[in-house]
Amino acid sequence: MFGLNKNLIRMDRFVGAGASGEVYEYGEDSKYVVKRIIANNVDEFISIIPEVVLGFSCNHPSFLKLKGFRIEREKKLFIIYIRFPKMKETLRKKLDEKKQIKEKYTLEEIIRNFHVLASVIEYLHHKSIYHRDIKPENILLDDNDNPVIADIGAGKFVPEEELDSKVSKMLGTVNYSAPEIIESNAELTNRDLQLADAWSLGMVMAEMCLIGHERDPSITKQGDKKEYYEDDFEEIEKRYGNILAMIIRGLLKYNLSERKTVHETRKQLESHFFNILVKMGLGEDYL
Repeated sequence: MFGLNKNLIRMDRFVGAGASGEVYEYGEDSKYVVKRIIANNVDEFISIIPEVVLGFSCNHPSFLKLKGFRIEREKKLFIIYIRFPKMKETLRKKLDEKKQIKEKYTLEEIIRNFHVLASVIEYLHHKSIYHRDIKPENILLDDNDNPVIADIGAGKFVPEEELDSKVSKMLGTVNYSAPEIIESNAELTNRDLQLADAWSLGMVMAEMCLIGHERDPSITKQGDKKEYYEDDFEEIEKRYGNILAMIIRGLLKYNLSERKTVHETRKQLESHFFNILVKMGLGEDYL
C-alpha cells in the first residue's frame, strides 16, 4: 500500500459510476471526490497507470487535475483510489435538463464553452496526449458552469518518434467517435488521433447547439456518419449564424484531409468571436 493517507480517501456517499470506476464524496464540506478503480490482475492494473500519470502531468485550469492517489492490494486485486477536485455536475446532466425544458444555450454560452474546450484539448495535444473519449459524460461543470475535461482513462501519450506508427487499439464512445475510429478497416496512425478528438469536440458542440431540435445529433447510426446531417447545420446557422455553423462543420468532415484541427478551430473562434470572448473574461490561459 502506498500513496495518500487512508483518511484522505474515505468514501461516504456514492456519486456515480463510469466505465472505469465508481466515484464517491466524503465529508459534508469536502472539496474533493474519490474515484475507486478495481483491477482484477496485473495487466488491468498496468492499463490504469496512464490515467494516474497523465492526470498528474497536465496543468490547465480546465483539465481535472489529480490531487493524489492510493494503491492497495487485496489478495489478487489491486484497488486504486484517485482523488479529484469536486465539481457540480456533468455536461451530460446539464444537457438532459435543458432538453427536458427545451432551454437553449445563448450564443455567448456556446462560444465560451466551445473556446474553453478547444483550448484544453489543444493543450493536451501540445503535450502529445490524445484524449480519445471526449463526450458530455467526461466534461464536468464547476459552480459557474465552466467546462472541465475529465477522465483521461482512455488517453494516450504518443512520443514524437511514434506519431507515424499505426494505432494499435481503437477506443472511444460510438456516438461521439470519429468515423475512422468506428470503421474497422481504417489504417490510422497515432498522428490521426488529434483529428479524432476534433470530431468528438464537434459532436459535443453540435449537441449543445441543437437542444430541442427534432433529431438529437448524439443519437446516430454508424452509417449516418458520412453524410453528417445537412439539416442540423442549417438549424445551427438559423440559431447562431453561419460562422458558428461553418466552424462546427469544419470539425465534422468525414475526410481527414479536410477536417480542421482543434488548434485551427480555436484560432477561428478567436478571429470571429474575439469580442464575446473578451467580454466573458477569458484570461491568458485561453487567449
